[in-house]
Amino acid sequence: MTHYYFYKFSTIKWYMIKDFFHSENVTIHHIFSLDNALEEGLNVKSEVFFWGKKVDEKLLEYTFSHSIKTNYVEDGFIRSLGLGSSLSRPLSIVCDSRGIYFDPMQKSDLEHLLSTYAFDEALLKHAKDLMKMIRKLKISKYNSQDDVKVKLYAKPGQKIVLIPGQVDDDMSVKFGAPDMSNMLLIEKVRKKRPNDYLVYKPHPDVLSGNRDGMLDEEEILKYADQMVINVSIDMMISLSDEVHTMTSLSGFDALVREKPVYTYGMPFYAGWGLTIDEKKCERRKRELTLEELAAAAFILYPKYLNPYTKKLTDPDNVVQILEEYKNSYKKNLLFKYSTVTLGYVLPRIRRFIKFTIKNLSNFYIHERQN
Repeated sequence: MTHYYFYKFSTIKWYMIKDFFHSENVTIHHIFSLDNALEEGLNVKSEVFFWGKKVDEKLLEYTFSHSIKTNYVEDGFIRSLGLGSSLSRPLSIVCDSRGIYFDPMQKSDLEHLLSTYAFDEALLKHAKDLMKMIRKLKISKYNSQDDVKVKLYAKPGQKIVLIPGQVDDDMSVKFGAPDMSNMLLIEKVRKKRPNDYLVYKPHPDVLSGNRDGMLDEEEILKYADQMVINVSIDMMISLSDEVHTMTSLSGFDALVREKPVYTYGMPFYAGWGLTIDEKKCERRKRELTLEELAAAAFILYPKYLNPYTKKLTDPDNVVQILEEYKNSYKKNLLFKYSTVTLGYVLPRIRRFIKFTIKNLSNFYIHERQN
């Protein structure tokens, strides 16, 4: 029997990802500290799981000193119909034993794969066919935004440059582009492309109101030519000649769609000879093909779940399921409005509960002190 210890996974997060881990041979423990883990029987045969970079330093130090396997969990690159911040259940996750893909300060399992894996012809063909399916079905990480064609006002001969916005406090920005911001990115791109047509697309998490980072449109238009909202990233990439980004997964989406990508941070897909990079990672010395990058990022690295069977599956199956979801979202008004309503209401209920608990806790501490 293997014992898994999950550190401070919220009830909601655990509900959404539990099927990726449940097994007859696994016992699950939910822990809140090193002492708690030891009380629950943590030993060298156990595995510890953190969400992203939300770690407990004492627990982490203990796992290293006692050779206990540590894993960092995050959403995969083909995730769901709706947003993670709207509590839409993921169809893919990554589980990394070295680091995590968005932190270039240390090697992750994904970077290790990209640096060392011997990709065979069957795997590369799988990756090529999968990318073809993704392009055909217009699949990305999130898939509820409209595929409607937006009107752009570029002059004849002007290159259209897409700048995808990111969430201010997103971990991929914090670790992959710590000296950058959305506004600074827009300014940098304008300096680099003074005569091109710059289009800024805010992150859907920001547009939904679930996360911070919405910029003032008037400020944006001092440097960019247009801001677009409520249109899919697939549509915007298809209309663009280039994509310029800090660390956004939209850059990877653009590579899959064979568009030139410029990076200003250090996302996982930079440094392999496929992007034009402002920064360098000395560890990344190998030149990769697009098929090799896709094979590692889409096939080898993540875990995928069939939401109907609750069993692990492959990315091809998940892409087809997301296409079914997208069709239902477009054609079934009840499905669409229930998805939108839950995506709006649930995060705000969660925020209210957190706010209430925090204030009750502060009130209790204040009363005890007095």
